[in-house]
Amino acid sequence: MSLKLSSIKRNRAQEDEGQWENVVGWPGVRVKVRGINYKPYQIAREMMIQKLTRTMGRQPTSTEMEPMLGKLVATHLLLGWDGIVDGPEDDESKQTPVEWTMDVGVRYLTDRDYLELEQRVIIASVLVGERDAEFTADATKNSAAPSATN
Repeated sequence: MSLKLSSIKRNRAQEDEGQWENVVGWPGVRVKVRGINYKPYQIAREMMIQKLTRTMGRQPTSTEMEPMLGKLVATHLLLGWDGIVDGPEDDESKQTPVEWTMDVGVRYLTDRDYLELEQRVIIASVLVGERDAEFTADATKNSAAPSATN
């Protein structure tokens, strides 16, 4: 069996424009996100790390970056969500949908009590533009057999 290389080519337009992704492990919840390699996000993240490094005189730890990273994820990657509610934990009838806005996204993704939401959004961003690998039925030899060296 051989991998069809063209089948794993990422959809760059989809990564930049965003797409709806089901949140892994959370049935009924989905987020609209851009791909993790979205250039403005990558630039902002790198600038944040450089600024913190200059300020601290060393590389920042992931814990030190968390609040700022959450804001970057909320402003650059997250474009919307469905299936998120809030209200009293003990009364489902009083749970109401949390409407996504940029401000609401920033509020939750910078709150360390909701770190798991930020992490799930990042996981969804990794999946944007991904395609299922396809394989050919016949194996084609595309490299020479290794030679013995003495």
